[in-house]
Amino acid sequence: NYRINGRTNTKLLSFHESKIKAYQTATHSLIQTIPQVSSLIKAYKNRLAIVVSNVVKVYLFDDATATYLYEDDLVPVEVVSSIDAIDIYDNLIVFSSSVDEGVWVFEYDTAWTQLQAKITATGGTGTPLFGSSVALVGDTLAVGAPGDNTNYGAVFVFTRSGTFAQSAKLVSVLTGLGCLLGCSVIISNNFIVAGARGVSSNRGAISLFVKKYNTWSVYTNEIFGSGTVAGDNFGRYLSLGYDKESNMFITAGGS
Repeated sequence: NYRINGRTNTKLLSFHESKIKAYQTATHSLIQTIPQVSSLIKAYKNRLAIVVSNVVKVYLFDDATATYLYEDDLVPVEVVSSIDAIDIYDNLIVFSSSVDEGVWVFEYDTAWTQLQAKITATGGTGTPLFGSSVALVGDTLAVGAPGDNTNYGAVFVFTRSGTFAQSAKLVSVLTGLGCLLGCSVIISNNFIVAGARGVSSNRGAISLFVKKYNTWSVYTNEIFGSGTVAGDNFGRYLSLGYDKESNMFITAGGS
C-alpha cells in the first residue's frame, strides 16, 4: 500500500491489488473499495480522478452516503493513445501522454468540458517525450519532457489566461548525458521541482526552479539524495509536503 499523492484532509487513499481503498482519516476505518486497473490516481478535496484503460474517470465524494460516486469520463476531442500522468487542482483536471506529445485540460462548471485543444510544446528538440509528467497548481502548468535534446530533458511551463499558453522552457546544468530532466515534476507556489533520474549514470538528482517577477530561472541545478549511487534513479518520483511552520519539504524516490 502507499499513500496517493492527493490534496485531501478527510480521507486517506491507498492502492493495493488493483483496488483503491478509501479510509476516514480520523478513525482509519474503511469506507469504500473501488476496483480499477491503474495506479494513476490523484485526489483533490472531495474529487478523485483515476485512469482506467486510457480514460480518466472522475468520482465525487458524497457526504450523505460517505462514498465516492462516479461523476464522468473525460474524453478529449483528440485521440489519446496512452496516459502517462495526471493531476487535479480545484475545478481542473489535466492529463498527459508522451506518446501523443500532448496535454489535455478539463474544467468543471456545471459539467466537465475540455478547456482547449490538445496542448503541445514549441522549442523541443529530438523526441522530447513531452507529457511524461505533469503538475498543476493555480494558473501554472508544468510538463516534463525527459527526452528533449537527446534525453537531456526539459520542463515546459504554461500559464493560464483564459486558456493555457506556453510561457517558458526550463533546463538546468546537470552531470553527464541522458539526464532525463522532467521525468517527474511538482509545483509549489513559485517553485517547480523536476526529477532527473539519469544524472551521473542513473544516480539521479532533482532540480529546483523559481519564479521571480514572472520569470522562471534555475534555483538549484542539482540536489542529490544522501547515500545514493549509480543506478538508484533518485528523482524518478516526487511528492511535496509542509511542516507545522509551513516550511516546504520534498520527498524523492527512485527505482
